[in-house]
Amino acid sequence: MNDFSDAEKILHAMPCGCIIFGDDGIICFVNDTLCQLLDFKSEELIQQKLGIIFTVSSQIFYQTQLYPLIRLKGKADEIFLSLKMKQGTILPVMLHGKTTFWNQKPAYIFIFTTVFERQKHEDELLRAKQEQQLAIQENGVLIGLKTELQLQHQILDQQLSTLKQRNLEYIQLSKVLSHDMQEPIRKIDIFAGILHGHIHEGKGELTLQKIHKSVARLRSLTSSLHQFVELDLTDEGPSQINPGELINEASSRIKTELQFADFNLEMDTLPLFEGRAAQMEILFFELFKNAVQNRSLEELLVIKVRGVLIEENSFKSANDKYRYTEHIRLEISDNGIGFDNAYSAYIFELFNKLHKNSEGSGLGLALCKRVVSSHYGSITARSQEGKGTSIIIILPVLQQV
Repeated sequence: MNDFSDAEKILHAMPCGCIIFGDDGIICFVNDTLCQLLDFKSEELIQQKLGIIFTVSSQIFYQTQLYPLIRLKGKADEIFLSLKMKQGTILPVMLHGKTTFWNQKPAYIFIFTTVFERQKHEDELLRAKQEQQLAIQENGVLIGLKTELQLQHQILDQQLSTLKQRNLEYIQLSKVLSHDMQEPIRKIDIFAGILHGHIHEGKGELTLQKIHKSVARLRSLTSSLHQFVELDLTDEGPSQINPGELINEASSRIKTELQFADFNLEMDTLPLFEGRAAQMEILFFELFKNAVQNRSLEELLVIKVRGVLIEENSFKSANDKYRYTEHIRLEISDNGIGFDNAYSAYIFELFNKLHKNSEGSGLGLALCKRVVSSHYGSITARSQEGKGTSIIIILPVLQQV
């Protein structure tokens, strides 16, 4: 009897709540610790149904899961649920239970430990997780804004690059208007005066030929300038381009419009890219025409076209910004008469001709540069006298509309 009394004292003194109940759910024993936690007196709980200390959700959990579990396995460990204090306050606890005997009858013993600190830690973890998710979302927004800002910087860089090119072109255009176009007009005026005097002497035929030549020169300049200025006035948007098809069309135009077919075209399989098809057709035609006009008369003209994909900085004007994107590098080379490489930039200016006796107005390569700049690309030349010329064009694969 003394042993039983000592054991009961130990149960009451345990630093955790303890309750024993029978198979019918009637409470047989409750220790002082649990009474203190729930603010009950022991007599208020003894002989009461176990549900008196359970919240509604805990009671449902007990009936559907906890009781069948402990009946089946004889124990239950680390079960989190909520107890209901006398005044209705919720007490979060962790439960350990097992089957036992009380007064020589089958019974169940539950041990409860409060989890206030655990709940606090879980709340802190949940709050930290929410803050982390918020930070991730905010970081995503910042990344999106950074990407958008970089895109705007790139668009601004492209616009600045185009503006610089246009300013250079307008300076060259001013030179053309003040000199190149004035010269044929001046000659027409002089020869017209001479012709007026020669008519009476029967010597006007040669002078008339010179007038016709100046008129033809003026007409060519006017037509070329019209094509140059009109290039940006179209509403054509970028589309996917097969450069091989446009190059074959340019080759056919050379044969029909220039009546020249004595050349070989060697072309790789070229990557697709975005661009304005009409402008690109002008580009390839003018490059082929330039090769024909500056061919060597001593051997068959051979035009080679090569193309590869490369990574290139999209920023052209901003020296401190970098964004490498996919570009196409086209190289169009010929075995023509070539020129001194010191003039590789000079040839792309308006009406600049290295060989005064060559055909054409001197606008073709300037027109090519205008097409390339409108696609935010670059065009350069590499040449050697008597060895031929290579034109290198670098264009973004995707256009920023």
